[in-house]
Order: sequence, then C-alpha cells, then structure tokens
Amino acid sequence: MSKIILTCSDGSYYADSVYQHSAWIAEKLKLGIHVLHMLDPEWQDPPILDFSSNIGIEPQAALLDELIRLEEAKSRVARLKATAIVQDARGRLNKAGIKKISVEQRPGTLVEGIHDLSERTRIVVLGKRGEHASFAQKHLGSNLERVIRASTHPVLVTARNFKPIKKILLAYDGGPSVKKAVQFMVEEPMFNGLNCHLLQVGPAQNGLEKELEDVGLQLIDGGLKVKTSLVPGEPEDVIAKTVKNEGIDLLIMGAYGHSRIRQFIVGSTTTEMIRTCPISALMFR
Repeated sequence: MSKIILTCSDGSYYADSVYQHSAWIAEKLKLGIHVLHMLDPEWQDPPILDFSSNIGIEPQAALLDELIRLEEAKSRVARLKATAIVQDARGRLNKAGIKKISVEQRPGTLVEGIHDLSERTRIVVLGKRGEHASFAQKHLGSNLERVIRASTHPVLVTARNFKPIKKILLAYDGGPSVKKAVQFMVEEPMFNGLNCHLLQVGPAQNGLEKELEDVGLQLIDGGLKVKTSLVPGEPEDVIAKTVKNEGIDLLIMGAYGHSRIRQFIVGSTTTEMIRTCPISALMFR
C-alpha cells in the first residue's frame, strides 16, 4: 500500500499554507497527497424542536416543516462548501506541480477521519487554526491537540503563511517522542542538506553533552548540517528566542509528553510553542 501525505483542510485562512507545505513535502518524499475535508457534526447547529406549549398544533406542524426544510438546506450548503474546498485544493496543488492528488469529503470528526486513513498515512498536515478559531486572540484550532495526541504519525502544524524551509530547530529533550523525530529525520530525505540547530534547554547533566553529540552525529549521517547547543532556562523562552534570533523556518519537537491532567496543572510546552511561535512546527508523539 503506497503511503500518502494526509492534507487536512477546512477552507480557512490557513488552507493555502497547508497546501504549499504539503506540496513541499510531496516533492521531498515523492509521495502523493490526499486532501481530507470533514463534515464535522460538532459545528452543525442542532434543530430547534422545543416548542412552547402556548403554540397550537397547526402552527407547531408548520414550524416543524419549516425547520426540516431549513436543516435540509443547511446540509446541502455544507456539502457544496465541502466540494468547493476539495476542488480548490486540487487546483492549487496542481498549480504547485503535484500530479498525485486525491480528495475526499466525509462526515465525522477530524480525529476519526485521520484514524480511518492511518494505515496509508506517512505524515499529517493541518493548519494551526481552523475556521472557527480566533486568530486575533491566538486561539488554536479545536481539533489540534486531539489530532496530535491521537496520531501515530508526524503532524505538521502550519503557520498562516508558507515560508521556504532552509533552517530547522530540533528541540531535544531526550524523551521517546523526540527520538522518533530524530529517527524520521535520519531515515527520510525531507531535510537533506538543511541547516539544523539541535537544541536542548536546561541545566548541564552528566552524559547529556555526550548524548547531544551522538544525536548530532546521527543527523549528520542523515544528510543534515548540524549545530548543537545546551542552553539553561525555560524551554518556551529559549526556544522562542532561538527561533527569532536565528531565523528558523521550522520547529521540530516531541509533543504532549504528559497527561492532560498534568498539563492542566502545570501547562504545556507543546501548546505554548504552537500558540506563540510564528513558524510551522513538526510534532511527534
């Protein structure tokens, strides 16, 4: 079974960036792109069926008929919108030079759709914010954390605008998720020849510099140009400063290494970095 780049789109402001990132990956990995648009029932307004007892039987029947027609009309509009989104995606990807393109619209949640296509997927691409998230307040898309936590594949979370990827930052913490990132970077030709800053944030510990050196050598063997740093401080602050000062184009890191309960108590580096960093991020679980 041939693998695909699973490109998730809801037609939001991030759609063009999602398509451009997908096209870049397709060229690097020589894979086809499958565009997925979900008709998520979460965003469908429920029909209003709770009538006042003061309304007579005949008016209630007329109102119910009108509500049914309204729901049918909304359903048609949703299907037409979905068709327009996937057709637009096909057109933009064709324009970007991609030949292997398939498109799909289906009912259900995004997590369900990604799960159903999991066996065929090599990497998932979606925007940082969907059409229902607030850009001004830096709210993340409601599906984002659920998708990253549920996915068994790398998830590329795109910034609003596509930026040619030349310099990458690997935020290394020694955990199993980021080790998957290292394995992916070594095995796949996606980052061959690019400059990679291998960064670990925190106090120096016994054996840590040697571990970073070994990881750096793995990445060099995988075709990357590597710079290694061990910097004290808070991860959110150090990573954000490095991204800005060095003109990083893509952040790579392990995602959600702790439970939702712990995240609720102490916060999440993953969520904070996605929310505040102005660049795209490749996440591994």
